[in-house]
Amino acid sequence: MTAELAAWVRDRDGRLFPISGRHAQRVIERMANAAGIPGASAHALRHSLAMRVYRAFGDIEVVRAALGHASIQTTTRYARCDEGAVRRAVGA
Repeated sequence: MTAELAAWVRDRDGRLFPISGRHAQRVIERMANAAGIPGASAHALRHSLAMRVYRAFGDIEVVRAALGHASIQTTTRYARCDEGAVRRAVGA
C-alpha cells in the first residue's frame, strides 16, 4: 500500500490530502471559535509561534528557521516589540 500511495502522491502535487489555503483558514476559525478564541487566523498563529520561539531562544535566526523563511527580512515582519521585556530591561 505504501508504494501505491507514494505513486499517487507523485502523480499529484505532493500532498496526500490537499487543502486550499482558504479551507485551512475556515478550519482554523471554526476550531478557534469552538475553543472560545474568536478572531484567530493562520497568520495570527504564525505571529504567535514567532514570538514564542523568540522568547524561548532569543535568536531571530532560530525564528527564521522555525518559520521556514529564506530571508531574515521576512522574519522581522513577524517580530513585535515585547513591551514587558522592554519594561524589564529598563527596570520599570
